[in-house]
Amino acid sequence: HEDADFLVVDKPPLLPCHPGGRFFEHSLWFLLRERHEFLHIATRLDRETSGLVLVCLNKGSARRVSLLQRERRLKKRYLALVHGSFPDRLEAEGFLGPDAASAVRKKRRFIPSSACSGEAGTGLESCATSFTRLMAAEGLAFPGRGEKTGPFSLVEALPLSGRTHQIRASLSSLGFPLVGDKLYGLDEALFLRFAEGSLSPEDGERLILPYQALHCEALEFEDGEGCPLSFHAPLPAAWPAVLPK
Repeated sequence: HEDADFLVVDKPPLLPCHPGGRFFEHSLWFLLRERHEFLHIATRLDRETSGLVLVCLNKGSARRVSLLQRERRLKKRYLALVHGSFPDRLEAEGFLGPDAASAVRKKRRFIPSSACSGEAGTGLESCATSFTRLMAAEGLAFPGRGEKTGPFSLVEALPLSGRTHQIRASLSSLGFPLVGDKLYGLDEALFLRFAEGSLSPEDGERLILPYQALHCEALEFEDGEGCPLSFHAPLPAAWPAVLPK
């Protein structure tokens, strides 16, 4: 979608939203900057996360979207493919903070409110995500990668807050890591080898997908006239075709 105020882009996996480190020209910001003088990426996704991104094209629309986000009137729906048999429904309310047990400095952990015991005042960020299981499978056929043994679950994630790594860290801490997630997946040593450029073919078999199975499938908000807008993006081709779109 494109109008005078907004772009809504279906970002592929493995494309960063912003330039950083070794990624500059290979970024969504750089590609869009060739066509637009003003850009504000309002709903940023991780490099490996696919799906809908909302981009503001002027300062007025950026202010409006910022207000919608503060008032929680900008809704996002994610689909996540996870390891394990996920419960029917789970409300993950609590806090995010550094994972002191991790060798990776940027890794975070989710602490449920019931387990916090006064920790909330020690630099942790409050967060809340509503999870619903959409499908469960003991095995799935991944295009080009054959049949993989599960159990797997397809989960809907509705974030009620917008914290860094919120969905990934919450799912990992709850015991249902994302398929393909190097940092929050089955073994963070995969991330360390990835950072060194030394992932093996065996590592690729464990990961199953070359990127984390997290996709922003739907985005809803009101434009400057108060008219509701709703957008949807199909799953990437590497996800199993049997999953509901």
